[in-house]
Order: sequence, then C-alpha cells, then structure tokens
Amino acid sequence: MMNKIKYIPLILVLFFIAIWGGSIIKCEITTVQHGKKFTDLYKDTNMISSVDYLKVLNYSDTSARIYYVSKGGMGNIITVIKQDGQWAYDKWETVWSTSGSADEFVFPYIHHSATGIALLAILGIPAILITIVALCIGSKRNAKSAS
Repeated sequence: MMNKIKYIPLILVLFFIAIWGGSIIKCEITTVQHGKKFTDLYKDTNMISSVDYLKVLNYSDTSARIYYVSKGGMGNIITVIKQDGQWAYDKWETVWSTSGSADEFVFPYIHHSATGIALLAILGIPAILITIVALCIGSKRNAKSAS
C-alpha cells in the first residue's frame, strides 16, 4: 500500500505539467492556424502602438481571444467577434504591465507576470519537494524490506 501512495505526489505534478503543457501546445497550434488573421487587429484599440508577438488563446468561427505582448512591456487580451464576415474588436483587457499598472496572469502563459511566477512557485516547488521526499521514503522502505 505504501508503495502506491508514494507515487501520488508524482502523479499530481505530472498531471499539472500535462494540463499546462497541453494548453500551451493547443495555443501554439491555434496561433499557427489562425494568427495571421489577427496580426494588425490590435490597432483597432488605438492604445497599443506595436506588438512583439501574439498568441491565439481561443478561436471559433464567430469569436476569438488573442493575447498580444507589446514592445512596451504589456500583455493584452483582445476579444474579437466576426461581423459581416470581418473580425471586429469587441473587448480589451490589460493583464500585465512592466509599469505595475496590471499584474494578473493569463493561462497558459502564467509565467509572464509576477503573480503567475509566484503561483508557479507556490504550487510547483512544494509539489516537487513532496514528490522527492515521498520517493526517498519509499526507496528506504523498499531497501529495508529487501534486506
């Protein structure tokens, strides 16, 4: 029974990594498929002067959420809707800024903000330590039972 329990933290860490990694892979594929449609759409806000890159977070035939990272150190999510066959700006939200005016995170790119990095540290470091301790305890018990 104890042999199986020691793998629970490892399974939880792997589960978190799989969900996060899968989300990033989905986002990257969606960006490759549809990103060119939204290259200049950020200009409709009249607030973002230029961007380094964009990521398409969600896409459907009628709406999309695009994550723009600007050269000025801001991360913005712009929601667009399709009207009369054209993509039109619907909603804009700044999620992080180097100036400190916004410090939220956007999944799966939570590592772009201080809050996201703290969340990763709070969740990730203890999970890794628990996994290491559980594996060490399990290996010591296996060594004692083998001798």
